Order: sequence, then C-alpha cells, then structure tokens
Amino acid sequence: MRNRAILLIFILLSSIPAGGLTTLPANDFSPEDWSVTDWSAQSGVSSRDGNDSNGSGDNGGNGSGDNGSGDNGSGDVTTNISTATTSATLALVGNFSATTTVNGTWSASLASNLAVGSNLLNNSSLRLDQQIDLHLGDNDSNLSSSEWQAFADLFSAQNLSTLDGRVWLDDNSFSSSAGITFSDVNLSADLPQAVGLNSTWQWNENGAVSVNRGFLPSALLAVNQADGAMHSTPLTVTTQSPVEYRWSPDQVEVIGNPTNFTVFQNVTESGTYTVTIAPNTAPVVAITQPDVEAVAIRWAAPFVFSGSVQDAGLVTTECGWNFTTPSGSYLANGVVVILEPNMVEAWQPGEYMVAEFSCIDFHAQSTSTNHTWGLDAAAPVMIWVNATVGCGGDDLEVALENILNCDTISIPSSERLAFYAVVGDDFTSNPDLLWSSNKTADWWQAGATISTVFYQGPQINGYDDPLPDRHFAKQNSTFILNLTVTDDAGHTALRSWTVRLFDNTPPTTKINLWVDDLLVTGSSPARVGQTIRVDLNESFDDIDAVTDVRWWAVVDDEPISELQDVGWAAIREFEIGPLAVGFHQLKILAEDTSGNRAENHSYDINVYPLSVLDLSIVNVTVVDVDEWVVAPGEVAVIVWVNNQGALVAGFRVCVAQQCSNQTALAANPDGAGFSSHYVKFDMSTGDDLVVRIEWEDEDGTFHSKTFDTEVRVDQPYSTVEWFGIIVATLGIVGLLYWLKTKVIG
Repeated sequence: MRNRAILLIFILLSSIPAGGLTTLPANDFSPEDWSVTDWSAQSGVSSRDGNDSNGSGDNGGNGSGDNGSGDNGSGDVTTNISTATTSATLALVGNFSATTTVNGTWSASLASNLAVGSNLLNNSSLRLDQQIDLHLGDNDSNLSSSEWQAFADLFSAQNLSTLDGRVWLDDNSFSSSAGITFSDVNLSADLPQAVGLNSTWQWNENGAVSVNRGFLPSALLAVNQADGAMHSTPLTVTTQSPVEYRWSPDQVEVIGNPTNFTVFQNVTESGTYTVTIAPNTAPVVAITQPDVEAVAIRWAAPFVFSGSVQDAGLVTTECGWNFTTPSGSYLANGVVVILEPNMVEAWQPGEYMVAEFSCIDFHAQSTSTNHTWGLDAAAPVMIWVNATVGCGGDDLEVALENILNCDTISIPSSERLAFYAVVGDDFTSNPDLLWSSNKTADWWQAGATISTVFYQGPQINGYDDPLPDRHFAKQNSTFILNLTVTDDAGHTALRSWTVRLFDNTPPTTKINLWVDDLLVTGSSPARVGQTIRVDLNESFDDIDAVTDVRWWAVVDDEPISELQDVGWAAIREFEIGPLAVGFHQLKILAEDTSGNRAENHSYDINVYPLSVLDLSIVNVTVVDVDEWVVAPGEVAVIVWVNNQGALVAGFRVCVAQQCSNQTALAANPDGAGFSSHYVKFDMSTGDDLVVRIEWEDEDGTFHSKTFDTEVRVDQPYSTVEWFGIIVATLGIVGLLYWLKTKVIG
C-alpha cells in the first residue's frame, strides 16, 4: 500500500510544470479541478453542513480537543484579531505614486479543516480526508500517516503566481515571478484516525510580490476575509513612511500604527472590503477656544485653550501650546489646556500674548497656527452718555445732557428718545454695549446708539378701568435703565439710572349722544327738531383726576359760550340742538394740569329728516314716441318726484282715474330723496295732461299733489270718421280731374 502511494505521488509530481499546478494533467481531472485559486477559495475553515466556520459540534471549525477533532469545538466564540489562530502579513515597499510599481513580500500562516475538500485532488465535493483516502490511500475509511504525508508533499509542491482570492491593489493582481511557496504542512491529529473527524491542518505561505498602482492618488487594497484561504485570518500590512493607512469601513477592526497595521473583519458571506493607503499629509489644526474674534483675555482668570486637529487614518498626533509674551514663554502639552495668565511669573498685565498651537504626526510632519490676545486687567470706561432728558427727578425742562452726571432722569412718556454712548477700553476697540430696563419684561437693546419709548405703566387710567376708578388721579411711572459695557476679556462696566416719566398724554374724550334716552347710532339716528344730550362720563385722563381737567365745547366751529374753560361738573352732560338736517360736528377740547391739550377730538353728527313721506312733483316730461313704444291712444311720461322725508314707502302716480303704484326714495342728511318714474296713460278720449301723486301717512292721513303739464291731448278719430274723411278726399280729387279734362277739351 505504501509503495503504491509513493508511486502515485511520483507520477503526479513528475508532470508539474515550473509555473505551478495550473496545467497539471490527470486521468479524469478537469483543468478547473487543478486550479490553485479555485482550491484556495475552498481551503478556508468552514463546515460542510452549513454551520458557521467557527461553530461547534461535530463540524467545529478551528476548535480542537486533544486530537484536534471538532467534537471539542469552541462553541459560539467570535473570532477577532486577538483570538485568531492564523495570520497573514503583506510588507509593501514603494512611494505609492500613481501608476508606479509597488513591491513587497507575502507571508502567511493559514489553516483549514478536513471537512473541506481540495481541488488538488479529484472529487472536491468530498471531505479532504475522503479525497486523500480515495486517491492517495487504500480507501479503507481511515486516514493514515503515509496518506497524509503524500498529501502534504503534494500540497507543498504548489507554486502560486498571484495572490488572487486573497488581496488586490487598485483592482490589480499581486504577481509573484518566483512564485508563492508552501511549507510546514501539519495536521493537528493523532494518526491513523477514521475519516470524518474534523481535524485542523495548517501551512505557511511565503513569496515576493509586486503590483502596479492605479491612476488615483490613493491606493485601494481589497481584502477577502469572507471565504477562501484568508477566512477568519487577520491581515497585517506594513508600508514605508510616509505611506500609511488612511481609511477602512466601520465594521473592519483595525489596530497598530499608520505604517504597521492589522485589519480584520469576521464575516461568513462572500465579499471583500477596501483599505485606503496613501502618502501622509500633514495634520490640519485650528484654535477653537478662546474666541479668535476676541482681541483680549482676562488677566486674572483661568482660560480654557482648546484646539482641533484633523489627521487621516490611525491618528497618533501629539499636540502642544506655546504661549509667548515680551516677558517670557509658557509651554503646555495637549489639545486642551488651562492657562491663568497672572500665574505665569514673568508676565505683566497689558502685554500681548501669542498662543501657538502645533501638532506633529507619526511621520514627524507638523502644522501650527497662532492667535494673539491682549492680557486685559481693566474694565472698559464710559466716557459720556448723551440723551435729551431732564437731569433729576423733578426737571421737566428737557435738554441734551451727559447723563453720566445724573442719577435720575426725567423724560416725557410715550415719546421716542435716543441715547448715544461713547466708551473706551485698553484692548477692545468696540466693546459690546447692552441696554436693559424693567419698562417691559426682558427688554434690551444692543449698540452704542439706541432709540426707544418709555410708556406709563399699568397703574394709569385707561378704558379697561371701571367707572368711577378711571376718574381718579394716578401716579407717574418710574423705571430703571441699565447700561452694561463688556470688553473681549469679559470685564464689564455697569451704570444704572432711575427713569421718572412725566405726563405727556392729553385727556381722552369719549362722547356718547342720546335722544329721548336712546343712544344715537346708525340704526337710531338723531332727527331734525330733536334735542341731543351729550354724555362725556366715560372720558378720563391717564394721570390727572377728571375733575382737574379743563374743558371746551364747540358745535360746527361755533363755541358754546357757556361751555368754555369749564370744570367737569359743567360739561360731563349737556344738551345741543335742535339741529337742521345734515352733517354737524361736535368738538370737545380738554387740557390736563401738565398742559397736555386734546384739540382734535370731534364727533360727526348726522341729523336725519323725520321718518315720514313728504312728496312733491318736481317735473313731468312727455316722452316722444320715437323714444318709447306706446300703443295708439297712449301717452308715456317720466314723473320726477322729491321726498323730503326719511321714509321709504309706496305712492301712486295718477292721470284722471288712471293710477300706477310706485316707491319713493328716502331723504338723508345729504339731501332729499330724488327718483324718476316712467308711466303710460290711455288718453284716447282726449284731455288735459295733469299728473297727480297720492299717498297716505302711517296714521292714515291722505295726501295728494298735482302737476299741470300744460299739454292738451286731442281725442283721436274713430273708424267711421276716418272713412268719411277718405271718401271726401277722393271726391275732391275726382272733381279736380274732371275739371282739368273739360278745360283741355
């Protein structure tokens, strides 16, 4: 048996060409069966029955007991870089410029399982120990030492020309002119053993490789750890500085440093992932704190200095700060440091400090940035603050004042007021100015110049106050105005003023008109001949008692003599009228004790005619028959009617005993209601055309008015009369004809 196995190995090896096994002939083997790449795709640790490659049970992948069998598999243990039992290293040399050649060496210690068949032998769908027993042994369902050695010799004779199935660079294959060699093929088992035990076997791979770079600046290294020889095997990649690791997908585990790193992804499905490799670039740094827009920091307070650094790949940058003034320097390591300037012995307040933040990466490339701040020990200063106010609580004579000289300022209520401040600071050229006040909740404005209005508070009289509360005297409002000046270092200067408002609002006049205890409204207007009662009881002043206000009354620009410069008792209720039909204006003037005068408050009174019909005929026009179509014997007229009353009601237009119902338009304060009415009358009997209008009042009183058109309508000829006229005319014509013929004859 042993001699037959050795003979078979000799026959197989004698036909292996120098380039490898890819063209190895066999009795009934296909070329695909002898493809090393195809075999490698099956030689990773996996299980025939579909269990995970790292699973447990009879087909446990990498687990082993005393004899390496799957019966002692490790269960649900997850493989990672630290627990993996296999490894691979790709050492790359070159500057990785686009389109250049990258050289390197490949070395790996890999493993597989007897449960996985090999394309080195026929029937690759079988287990490897079955293949060996069948093709290299005596097919006795046992794997002997000699049978395994025959396979190990055959396996070691391989010589791969590429790393396809394992790694690629820029979609190009790693090629090996000398070939990838295999060695140290070992089985973790005590032989002989029965076929069917899932023992693990290992081997080593070594060889020099080269690959061509693509056209992109960064190289893309594709790694297949999903299946094949590299399944569950971490890959270590080394490069020459400054070429380094730059990126890999989030699910890929990465450890090491930029030029010596290990990547691993524990997956069971087929597929690859990409690792980006490129020449190093210097880190990008910036100062994020304190605010670089500020020109100074506080001298006697700790400040956090924070930087940001961006570096690709496995970040190993080291950062530090160098703080320098004309008096000395201070060094601190780290991205974030705390500095209290007054604790640096050599420094002095008022100096300028340069803060330099620098970072150096793994390849000794460094980048720095800096900013200068003043070391500020003093608060800003208010030079002057101008406003047109009264300086003092009782100064009602407003003038342009520097209110830094005033503790209390007096200003008119409800009037827009401007404040203008000039401030200074030893470092900050434009400190922040913030004005605030309790005049309304959370009120503030920013800037050296502001414009604002102070209104009286809710304690004053108003429409919402019930009667008689709104008639009583109230207090003027007092508020606080604050100005806060802040420099870049955070120093503040604060000044506050008491703001006293004085009354700047005239009295408010509310006029109600009454007629016979009915409020005058649009639906209940005042009418001619009625007396109107004027009611001012809802009027008020915001500060003064209503009894302290002086009053004047004017109707149609004519002062009411007894109501000039009078007190509240005289004017709160008075009567006017009767007034003529039309528009009238009632004006009430009022002045409070502060001299605020309401002069433009007026009430427009519309006086309507009485609610009656008061008709008259203005004119009657006979319409030509060319304008209107009338029947024989009819006369068409337009009757123009004037209504001096405010009632819309019906009336009749009549000629003799013929009447037509019509409707009159109502008069209003603008004038009488004026309407035209087109009517037809039968005048076939002939008569004088006298038009009459008739109506009745609401109380039933009958009224009638006539209009003589001075038009006579003759009675038209009857049919008999028309026949006689025609006969007579014909007779005369015949007689004249006879006389003419007689004379001629």
